[in-house]
Amino acid sequence: MNAILGYSEMWLEDADELGLHHAVPTLTAVHRAGSEALSRVSTLVDLRRLGADFDPEFELGALGDEVKSSVWPGMAPVRGWLNTLSDMPLPDTFAEADAFLADLDRIGRAAERLGQLLHDVFQTDSPHTASRAMVTAEVARFTPNSLEPLSGHVLVVDDNPGNRDVLKRRLERMGCEVDLAASGPEALDKLDGLLVDVVLLDVLMPEMSGIEVLQAIKGRADITHLPVIMISALDQLDSVVHCLELGAEDYLPKPFNPVILRARVSASLTRKRARDQEMAWQRQLESEKRRADALLHAIFPDRIVAELKGTGEVQARNHANVAVLFCDIVGFTDHCARHPPGQVRDQLQELTEALEELCLAFSLEKIKTIGDAFMAASGLIDDDDPLATDRAVRCGLEMIRIAPTLSSGWQVRVAIHTGPVIAGVVGRRKYQYDLWGDTVNTAARIEGLTQPGELWASSAVAEQLGPDWQARSLGTHALKGRGRMELVHIARPPARR
Repeated sequence: MNAILGYSEMWLEDADELGLHHAVPTLTAVHRAGSEALSRVSTLVDLRRLGADFDPEFELGALGDEVKSSVWPGMAPVRGWLNTLSDMPLPDTFAEADAFLADLDRIGRAAERLGQLLHDVFQTDSPHTASRAMVTAEVARFTPNSLEPLSGHVLVVDDNPGNRDVLKRRLERMGCEVDLAASGPEALDKLDGLLVDVVLLDVLMPEMSGIEVLQAIKGRADITHLPVIMISALDQLDSVVHCLELGAEDYLPKPFNPVILRARVSASLTRKRARDQEMAWQRQLESEKRRADALLHAIFPDRIVAELKGTGEVQARNHANVAVLFCDIVGFTDHCARHPPGQVRDQLQELTEALEELCLAFSLEKIKTIGDAFMAASGLIDDDDPLATDRAVRCGLEMIRIAPTLSSGWQVRVAIHTGPVIAGVVGRRKYQYDLWGDTVNTAARIEGLTQPGELWASSAVAEQLGPDWQARSLGTHALKGRGRMELVHIARPPARR
């Protein structure tokens, strides 16, 4: 019935445009016969009237007699009408002649399967004649409204080839891209490689039922939100309800009404697009969140990021023993005067990235850059870290070694002092994690005295390094605000054992 109604409807829709006016009465008769047969079968095969005392043998026999007496007579003329249509002359401009004849054959085979009639039953008189007014009315009845074409990729899953073909052609007329699957396993295989927007899924199929396919789709995280429209016969409503409970989007009764088909596919495509947009926004939000997190981690230590995200603020803290490191470029001011700004910027970026990588390698926290000076610290995470000063000095020596190998060829000087600091975050529009206290000021004063390509430190640093380090005393030097302090020169780390 689906094939009879579907193919005849599609040709009636196109009759006016293709010049098939003289075929309209016969096509209308075919369609009307299918519609009337469907109506009679729907009335007869009503499972709701079967009670507890239902006698299958008696009732089904009586039902067969009713079908023969009421349905077969209405379908009997179909073959004759189809033969007439096949023999009728077609317009010279009718490029779809082969398709038209093929569909007439499909209608005929569907009618034969439906009634299982003998060949001689399908004999009838010639088709009726009709006025131009009747032809125009019938064409208008089957001409679809001027609707915007649908846009989407639909997978049709049905073991009946006629159903698949009718749905495919219907959906393609609406503007959809269509793929077909004849079984549940084939459908699941196709969903692995196709970007599908809607699935039309038959409830009753051999090997793997539509319900099992639906459960498989909803059980996969990558396609669980894919809209599924169940295809059902009139006596499968209980199964349809179960499918809706399992997550199906909608259902489509057989035979396929083109208006209902379009409405339900269109609604599912709209919901799919809305869901896709929601997922795209969610991915964008997650991407922005990752970028924001990366920026926070680039500015602050991990512990500070966790506190800032958890409470919205960061408490200032005292740290008893922090090694503060300053690395300064030698001759930077003169270099800027002799080179283009863009080149200076690129060279400074290259050096800063190299120093940041060294801080990461030696577990130092970069604090900030101040002009051409780079400030870092060790011992902020663990106040009892016995190797904090050791790592700071090793990092400083690597900074001195690597700087001249970069494109600028700059020399740097490094100064380190260790002691208590206050650490915290300041600013509201632009956050800045910073250190304050005498230890920071002293390290900055030492950097001002340090010679190019050397690492100078306070004697407090040398005391924490241990006996394996070679720290040469530089005597006492006057530091602004601190008086005189003994400084040491450290040239290389001890050999690792």
